[in-house]
Amino acid sequence: MSLPTTAARTAALGEHERKPCTVLELVVDRCANVYGTAPCTAAGAVGSECYNTYATCQAKATYVKTTQTMKFCSRGVLSPLGETLRPYLLGTVNAPVNLDFEAGLASRSNVSINLANETDNDSDQDPYWATRATPAAGTYWARWLARNKNYFGRTAKLRKGFVASPWDWDLFLDELYIIDNIAIETSGQIKLTLKDPLKLADMTTIPLPTSGVIQADTKAIEHTNNVVAATGTTITFAITGDSVASALDDYYNGMEVYIYANTGAGQRRVIADYVGATRVATVAAWSVTPDTTSAYEVSALQVTLDAGKGAQYADPATSGKAEYIRINSEIIRYTALTGDVLSWPDATYRAQFGTTRGDHSAEDSAQLCRAFIDQTIEDVLTDLLTESGVDAGYISASLGSETLVWYGSTFNITACLSAPEKSSSLLAEILKQIGAVMWWSPHTQKVEFKAIMPSVSAYPVYTDEANIIQGSLSVKNLDNLRITQAAISYAQRDATSSLSESRSFQRTDVVVNLNAQSVNEYGDKRPKVVTSRWFKSINATAMVATATRQINRLYNAPKLFTLKIDPKDYTIPLGSLVGIQSFKNVDVDGQPKTELCIITQMNDAGGHIDLQARSANFASRYGYIAPNGTADYPTEQVYAHICQNTGLMTNGDEPFRII
Repeated sequence: MSLPTTAARTAALGEHERKPCTVLELVVDRCANVYGTAPCTAAGAVGSECYNTYATCQAKATYVKTTQTMKFCSRGVLSPLGETLRPYLLGTVNAPVNLDFEAGLASRSNVSINLANETDNDSDQDPYWATRATPAAGTYWARWLARNKNYFGRTAKLRKGFVASPWDWDLFLDELYIIDNIAIETSGQIKLTLKDPLKLADMTTIPLPTSGVIQADTKAIEHTNNVVAATGTTITFAITGDSVASALDDYYNGMEVYIYANTGAGQRRVIADYVGATRVATVAAWSVTPDTTSAYEVSALQVTLDAGKGAQYADPATSGKAEYIRINSEIIRYTALTGDVLSWPDATYRAQFGTTRGDHSAEDSAQLCRAFIDQTIEDVLTDLLTESGVDAGYISASLGSETLVWYGSTFNITACLSAPEKSSSLLAEILKQIGAVMWWSPHTQKVEFKAIMPSVSAYPVYTDEANIIQGSLSVKNLDNLRITQAAISYAQRDATSSLSESRSFQRTDVVVNLNAQSVNEYGDKRPKVVTSRWFKSINATAMVATATRQINRLYNAPKLFTLKIDPKDYTIPLGSLVGIQSFKNVDVDGQPKTELCIITQMNDAGGHIDLQARSANFASRYGYIAPNGTADYPTEQVYAHICQNTGLMTNGDEPFRII
């Protein structure tokens, strides 16, 4: 993977004299209509027109949304011909994305921009400025904020490059963000805050909260007893014993009667009519007519919510997925939504995901759930992103390609979220458990995904002599991340149970590195304990593999490299593999060691690039199985080759491990 670039930019990066330049572009909402001209139905007097924004619109029913691009540049920069760049850009402070393997979801990048704020004639923001009775008052940004309330989440582009004559946009590298906040500081200047689109996952929950409450008591079992009598299409309920059938006509209409023992056991029928005086229920024809030995139970097949609340719930007929609600501690799958009525075909749809069928009272709340049934890692992560408001077009192909290689069907997820939780927390939870990281790349303008796994791809090497700016490199051992045991508890018994209690899970797998714990090595015990609601007993192979990978990768403490490189070497994006070779990190013989690392942070400081990279810590040399016709080793070294009986390659190199 490499950064988007052009021949002109590549040539400019090699020059000794470069004048950095930043251009800010804000893409904000605008109305495409002309005031008072169809389709706009506003009819105010001349001088009282709107400002072609939604907040000032006088005929919102005919508002037609389009966009306007506002452009700003640093003061002292000559704007390109044919373009208007306001010289308002005073400075930027960038808190770049940091890939934290232990967090899963990277920190959101944050760019703070200071902008000048001054008076002007309002000609580029007011389409009708020439007809106003009085000139525009106030300052540029104060007016803009008064007219534009809904700027959050709109697109912002930072274009970083170099000044040239004539102006050349090919010298710029674009970074894409969303607008988070615009504020007027005490100095009168503007502070614009940009975030990456993953900020949207911090702002919403999955599932969304719902406020419906059931309108009548719904019992675990409405009535149960032995059959008094039955015909081919009827059943007579009991009037004696611990459970007496209701004497109200139609009381059980629409409910299910289930023969659970003895003659006719296993049959389910929906009650079409019920006569209270005789306790006779009419049903569809029995396959085997029950008799007095038959035991039955009656259960409700629907709940009714308070008026108008059904609109908050997903309709299984159109959602394309199984839908569930949670009432108290019971999860119920519903298959139909009709107005405010949620219904299901039989009683087996109750007590889902390990929950227990319970008694529920009128006014108990019904919370919409979000369930995933045997879905791939790619599908679950994609759904969590898009349901958070992240456009599917922003999701990198790396999500599909990486999960295809590293997470097969053994990692398929079956889980149910029965209460609203922050979307970003859910994403981070899965990523941590599978050993992966996700982040927004402002350069590729995609949500990128990387499994923390070996790669056989070629990668550049940064050296003291050619790339690393003198005196900028430091190396830190992250010993706090080293582990000797990896334990994972999974197969949650009940989807509503606490994730912090071990008794909530059926299985726990533990992988121990006895060598690391021995007195001749580290001589300590460092467990890493994970609990997972996402995986079931059927995922046991995947869970053991995950724990083993963690043990192998964190056998020794990873290293964090902090350094600066010249802009000419700024050719690969965040998350890329890179080799770092320096006399500050040597092998046992004192020679510089090429440490395979993953770039975890990059910041374009103009004259140089600040960079952090963490050692990959892969325990062995890996390669893919080679296709027919591949050359022998060492001529070809990307694919795996079989070593000699000595355990080494023909030239003495370390052997490959097949993945």
